[in-house]
Amino acid sequence: MVKLLRILATIIAIILFIYALLRVIGAVPLFGHVAGWWTLEGEIGAQMVEGVDKVRAFLADSPGVVTLSLPAYFATSALMGVALLLGSIAWLIKRRVAGLWGVGAYVLIWAAMFANYGVGEANSKTLSLAASAIAWVVLLLAWRAEQRGH
Repeated sequence: MVKLLRILATIIAIILFIYALLRVIGAVPLFGHVAGWWTLEGEIGAQMVEGVDKVRAFLADSPGVVTLSLPAYFATSALMGVALLLGSIAWLIKRRVAGLWGVGAYVLIWAAMFANYGVGEANSKTLSLAASAIAWVVLLLAWRAEQRGH
């Protein structure tokens, strides 16, 4: 059972790594664009600008308890990606505690954003937050099993 848990935790860490990489690749250009550092051009740039417009509309409709500017929103998204990326890498190179901290930071920031904007209905973001929290719990259980020497 412990070996299966260790394998599952490794698979989860690989999935989290891929997701984190995609999140960073997406959030950093968006942050740079809304911060005025560069302009997104071409077909992909146009699609990304369309995403910025959707987030702008969301922030206007749902100001949240803590109001975030558009750059702050994308910076937070990038920070989440970096935390998850570092956490998944740490887990995969057997720095388990650092991995738990990184993935845990990602889950906590996500939960704070979720609570801030009061998303009440179940949607893909709700499921993703729940899946991330479950992934963290599996990593924690695998770490505890390793600590017990199994």
